[in-house]
This record gives sequence, structure tokens and C-alpha cells, in this order.
Amino acid sequence: MSEALRHALEAGDLDLATRVIAHRLRDVLNHEDRPTLEHWLSVLPEEAVQRRPWLLMAKAWALQLSWQLGRRAKVLSQVEALIDEDGGATLPAEDLQLLRGQILTQKAVDAYHSNQPAAAWLLRGGAGTAAPDWTYIRGATWSTGLEHGRHRPAPGGRAPAAR
Repeated sequence: MSEALRHALEAGDLDLATRVIAHRLRDVLNHEDRPTLEHWLSVLPEEAVQRRPWLLMAKAWALQLSWQLGRRAKVLSQVEALIDEDGGATLPAEDLQLLRGQILTQKAVDAYHSNQPAAAWLLRGGAGTAAPDWTYIRGATWSTGLEHGRHRPAPGGRAPAAR
């Protein structure tokens, strides 16, 4: 556990702990470090996780990395509900953009793997709102062909013909 997170938890400052995790999430995700995500979540009270979009997003990624996609979809819905609840007024604009980009990335990949390339293509537009240094997210869209438009729908919204 990082020193900053340990100090925040020792002080009982869950808001600071959330900011530390939000700040470190990109690096942990870029290394596909599921054990760290799971450890973070294990040292926080579950009620704190349920009320904070960044902590729920860390949970969603931990579930993604362990292929618990059904549970992950429910967590993503919780993140969206929290963001929409107050119009995102409690979060900085950059955080909202990053959270929404992560939600759309995961939904686009789900649509792709569910053989819904047209939906994946439409969702992938928002997925690009995650910062470029989030290499795991960029890799997820690249691996499905979404980043380079390989699966762009044909006119009329139909999926392109197989190549």
C-alpha cells in the first residue's frame, strides 16, 4: 500500500484515500495490477466504496480483470447513477470526463464481445475521452479494432461485412 493511502486511512480521511486511489488508478490499471485494486478495496469500508464513483470504478476494473463481467456491469451502473444523481456537481470536470470515458470504454468492449459492432462503434467515441496516458484503456479499444475504425458500421447503422 502506498504511504499516502496508508496515512489517509490511519487518519480516517476517506476523501483523501479516494483521491489517492483516483490518482494512482491509471498506473495500477496500466500494469493490470488486479491484486492492488483488490487490496485497496479490502481496506476501505464497503459503504465508502458504494458512495464514491472513483472507488466504484476501481472495483469495476478489478472485476473486469477477473472476468466477472456481470458483476462489473452492475458496478458501472452504480457509477453512472452516482454521477447522474447530482449532475456530477461534486466532482471536477476532468474527473467526470475520465470516469465517463472509462464507463464508455467498458461498454464498448462489452458490445464488441457481444457481437454488436455498431453499438461498439457508437460507444467508442466517448471511450476516447479517457486521457491518452491510460494505455490499458487505449489497448482495450485497440484490441477490438474500435480505435482504428475497423468495425465502423456501414451506412444505415448496420455492421460492416466481414473481411
